[in-house]
Amino acid sequence: MTGTAVARYDGAPVVGIDVGGTFTDFAAAFPGGRLVFHKEPSEPRDPSVAVERGLAALLKEQPLLGGRPIRIVHGTTIAVNALLQGNVADIALIVSQGMRDVLEIGRMRLPSAFDFRMAKQRVLVSRDKVFEIGCRMSTHGRIIANATDDEIDDLTAGRLAGRVRHNDEDTVARSDQLLDRR
Repeated sequence: MTGTAVARYDGAPVVGIDVGGTFTDFAAAFPGGRLVFHKEPSEPRDPSVAVERGLAALLKEQPLLGGRPIRIVHGTTIAVNALLQGNVADIALIVSQGMRDVLEIGRMRLPSAFDFRMAKQRVLVSRDKVFEIGCRMSTHGRIIANATDDEIDDLTAGRLAGRVRHNDEDTVARSDQLLDRR
């Protein structure tokens, strides 16, 4: 189906919340177009604290928000900012056999996927911290080969655990598609 949809506005105020690393920003939009803004210091250990404080402050400052339904739209820039600033945990990654270089190849990381002269950005997981496990999936998502219990034990308790401790990674990531539920 193609065409254009027209958004309907039912007159309920809308509060937009953006949880950031330093501040949590609030914008309240009222029927008729009036906008009200509020800024609350973020709580890195528990971002919900700033959301609660900010909503309470908005309700106190803007009585029209209380006593009726409002819409709340929520987003966060914490992860985006961490990526942009390079402030992420040191990561090890477990991948399917044959996929070790997928992050290094990653043409989509370039500003232009077709300009081979462009400098690549730093990858989140360097190749020496990517570990293969003997399992494969078809292009349709069916398991072709599954990792054995011994291989998983070797990776998690042996080879991977030793390399992770040696390299001081904070996080080990794996694709949920790699392992059948065990």
